[in-house]
Amino acid sequence: MKKEIVKKPAALFSLALLLAGCRYDLPAVDAGSVETHSFVGGMDQATMTKLSSAQIKALAEWFSAHPMGWSYRIADMAPGAFLYLKHAGQNVAGVNLRPEGIYVASYFRALTAAEHAQLESMIATPKN
Repeated sequence: MKKEIVKKPAALFSLALLLAGCRYDLPAVDAGSVETHSFVGGMDQATMTKLSSAQIKALAEWFSAHPMGWSYRIADMAPGAFLYLKHAGQNVAGVNLRPEGIYVASYFRALTAAEHAQLESMIATPKN
């Protein structure tokens, strides 16, 4: 009977961890750029654009509001929009925004269409 009582809390704790998913907290960020790719004449062309302080703030707020629901996943794939995020001149995070979700470090979070559109609008280059 004692073993059974000990096993149940451990099983419940394990189940709670699985259901909750992993947590990801973005390090402090004060600068960054976004690399986007397009095909021109059949050739891949990368464009690098510096993110504004308003864009950095919006991204930090989004990550702060979405710390849960991440899973550990190592992926090697072409980037959608790739963000290079920095703090005090040092790279602190590489973020790959793809249609199926967002990859950062060794973590992944699936995105709804609305979340993806929200992130895309945050990193969009203002049109003049």
